[in-house]
Amino acid sequence: GVFDDIVGAAASVLGRASAKLRSVRLRGKGEPPGTGMEPDCSFYVGERARAYLEALARSRKTADAFLAENGPDLIVEVEITHADEGKIARYADLGVREFWRLRGEREGETLRADFLALRRGERPRPLEASVVLPDLTPGDVCRAVEEVQSSPDIRESIEAVARIVRRRQQQSIRVREERAPYGMPPEGGAVAAPESTSFVGPLGSAIYRLRADAATVAALAGLDWTSRFRRVWLDPVREVVVLMSPSRLHERLTGVFDDIVGAAASALGRASAKFRSVRLRGEGEPAGAGIEPDCSFYVGERAQAYLRAEAESEEAAQAFLEQHGPDLVVEVEVTHADRGKIARYADLGVREFWRLRGKRGENEFRADFLALRRGARPRPLEASAVLPGLTPSDVGRAIEGVRRSPDHRERTEAVARIVRRRQQRSIRLREELAPYGEAPADGEPAAAVGAVPLEGLGTEDP
Repeated sequence: GVFDDIVGAAASVLGRASAKLRSVRLRGKGEPPGTGMEPDCSFYVGERARAYLEALARSRKTADAFLAENGPDLIVEVEITHADEGKIARYADLGVREFWRLRGEREGETLRADFLALRRGERPRPLEASVVLPDLTPGDVCRAVEEVQSSPDIRESIEAVARIVRRRQQQSIRVREERAPYGMPPEGGAVAAPESTSFVGPLGSAIYRLRADAATVAALAGLDWTSRFRRVWLDPVREVVVLMSPSRLHERLTGVFDDIVGAAASALGRASAKFRSVRLRGEGEPAGAGIEPDCSFYVGERAQAYLRAEAESEEAAQAFLEQHGPDLVVEVEVTHADRGKIARYADLGVREFWRLRGKRGENEFRADFLALRRGARPRPLEASAVLPGLTPSDVGRAIEGVRRSPDHRERTEAVARIVRRRQQRSIRLREELAPYGEAPADGEPAAAVGAVPLEGLGTEDP
């Protein structure tokens, strides 16, 4: 299991797709089902990983056929004995490119690793560094094994491997630069490691941002990231991958907004439909790609239309989501890793974006409201258009009310009181602004100063 983390994290830092194979029996063409060899773990990396994931997306049978014709790029065996005589030659016959074996007889003994290059009909060739995961050495892998084994948290494990890979890349770049003729760039031009950043957000969440080409992002979209990361952004258009493991406070605040938006919509007499762990993507983008907001909502007519589609079928609901962006998206922890995210939401048809500002250890949170429109810059709002009249300061007060209420009914009532108070203030203001002796026009909805008409959202330049 440690090697799943090591190879996956190393491939990601190197900007390469990877696909791991566990409990897979490798056999040659024409060999009967059930026969074959079952490695401890095996992997496709790079082009073969993308091809395998495409085959897997078509059908299990297609993936099995691909596996029979194309041996894994890398096989790892963690326990080699005399019973494995002939195994390495068999892997070579099956088209495996590289073999790693771990040495260390007892727990607590220093581990060593050997890397071997394999080729049909030839003796294994020892490698000083991996070819499948360029420049990674047996020493790097042993250090990574120790780091991952001692890390109780998956985020720490991945970051430990990433540090080792980045350190090796930097050393390799320095060696190539030293070997290049004086005043000339290294062979193949300037060398740069793929952009890779990891850090902790203001609410304590672990965040990883990588840059990769569109084909790699599309291949990564075929993997199950949600088992390890609760928030994922896989964008082949902007060639970016952002993975977040949210903190407890992050998740708590996200749940708070479910209550706030639902209760506010109800108080305003509007339908609402909320989404958690939904990945938004444009039409034609690969399954698994897209952007996963902290929470998103349809409100009003779109909510009713979506609920009708959902009652029809899951396919109809997904099609509706791809054709109609949510009315409102909320992000509770925005960092520099999210650059480009607001523009992406606008491209997907999101009408309004709320972002929360605050830090772990602080009790005060502020909100910003932005109106979004495709091709236009975000426009700050003094009050919401999706939930008419509601202001950022109202949301700040609602957060405190909801967080302190242990009961769902109390939380709903806390938000309803804020909405009713805002509506009453809006009515008083309209009455004061109406010509002397005249009441506001019949049927005109109450709205706070600065509210944007629903039909005019995002039509003005900043």
